[in-house]
Amino acid sequence: MPEVTAAERVRRREVALNWVNDNWKTHHQCPICQANKWTISDVYEWREFAGGDLFVGPPATLFPVFGLICQVCGFAHIFNAVIAGILAPINTVSTESDG
Repeated sequence: MPEVTAAERVRRREVALNWVNDNWKTHHQCPICQANKWTISDVYEWREFAGGDLFVGPPATLFPVFGLICQVCGFAHIFNAVIAGILAPINTVSTESDG
């Protein structure tokens, strides 16, 4: 699996920040502590919990996500990185028939 470079992490965070700024239409205060001090996480894989084991493949679903995290209390908003335009969609299900 290729490693994510520092430059790619910076690009992803810039795209995420731009997406959040363009789409967050309400006040920017944390709903828990009312602070307005946020940080954007790296992109992570969000998948169904399988008892601590790693399960990959159908019917498991994987979402690439990034977090917008309050730096005061830790409250986190989670966003889909594909919808935000950080990553291109990945088609993991074949739509071709076998015959």
